[in-house]
Parts: sequence; structure tokens; C-alpha cells
Amino acid sequence: MTEHSAWRISLAHKIAPAFTANPAVEACFVFGSAALGISDQYSDLELAFVWSHLPSAEELQGTAQRVGVEGWEIEPYGEAKQRWLEQFYMHGMKVEAGHWTCEMIDNSVIDVVEHYDVSQYGLVFEKQAIAFHLQHAVVLYGTV
Repeated sequence: MTEHSAWRISLAHKIAPAFTANPAVEACFVFGSAALGISDQYSDLELAFVWSHLPSAEELQGTAQRVGVEGWEIEPYGEAKQRWLEQFYMHGMKVEAGHWTCEMIDNSVIDVVEHYDVSQYGLVFEKQAIAFHLQHAVVLYGTV
């Protein structure tokens, strides 16, 4: 594991509790280059939060502000997608925080494993990417 990956994972341990204090959060994990141990000085930090039901954008913004982030943005929620994607900066580094429902995660894995269906919303391999990230996750809270 690179020193950059270790630093990003330690930062994730500082960010996660603000979100996981919400009882609707069932799991939180780091994925991407930090979880794979290959981050460099230019890498971002990718976090995932799995919810029993998604919070509002205002709730997520309030949590992010309590953490002390800069440049907070959110991708609009699509009903069919069952997700939010936040982007913000901490210590000059970009953090992407994905928020998904348990149902969406479960259905994606079932589709890949049982039905060999890897595409989602017109994006080839999106479901397969979700399954890959779950396999290589650094779990911060709950189980994946």
C-alpha cells in the first residue's frame, strides 16, 4: 500500500463518522485507488455510503458542512438510479462520496452474478464495477 493510499484511508476514517451517525446508513467503505493501495499524490478519495433509504440533498450538505469541506457539489438524484454523488474538497484533495440504497447495491450484484447483466442506465459495465468495488473495499462501517 502506498503512503498516499494510507493517508486517504486515514482521512476517510475522519469523514465517515459524520455520515454513519445517521441510523439509515448501513455501511461505509473506501473504494478506488486508495482501497487498491495504488494512490499517488494526484489521486482522489472515493467513499461509498449504503443507506436503507437515501437522505435529502440538504441533509447531505449539512453533514458535509459539519465535516468542514470546501467546494461542495451534488449530482441530482435520479429516481431510477437510487443514488446521490457528492464531490467536495478536503485538504486540497477531491473527495467523491457516493450514496446508494441497499436495494440498488443488492440488485446490481444479483444482476451481475445471477443474470450476467453488467450494464446499467446505458453505461456498460457499471454493475460489474459496483461488484468489483465491493470485492476490494476497505470497510469503515457495517458490512458489504
